[in-house]
Amino acid sequence: MWTDEDLIAETEWSRTFSKQDGSGIYHQSKFLEGEASITLSELTERWPAWSETERHDFCSAFSCGDVRGTGEIFRFLASDQTELIRSTIALGVAVSLGADEAYPILKSWA
Repeated sequence: MWTDEDLIAETEWSRTFSKQDGSGIYHQSKFLEGEASITLSELTERWPAWSETERHDFCSAFSCGDVRGTGEIFRFLASDQTELIRSTIALGVAVSLGADEAYPILKSWA
């Protein structure tokens, strides 16, 4: 069980916990917990101002959430050219867009 005492970092999109004895680390998505949400419009407006670290944090947390109905956001994220972002969102792209749309996108990344 992770407690507030184990919390070592928190962002808008996630929390990171670590046991003091070094026995484990846990990254918790606020999307998965139902504590975060974003629209495509908000994301496209905010994305250019984010650092690579902020973008990765967002993508990691977003990809852990319920990806149903999030195709428009994954389409936007899929346009990012960095391997870190692509590898972070690959499963979400496949699940949210379905094979016919996702396969050409994922294949183009290879």
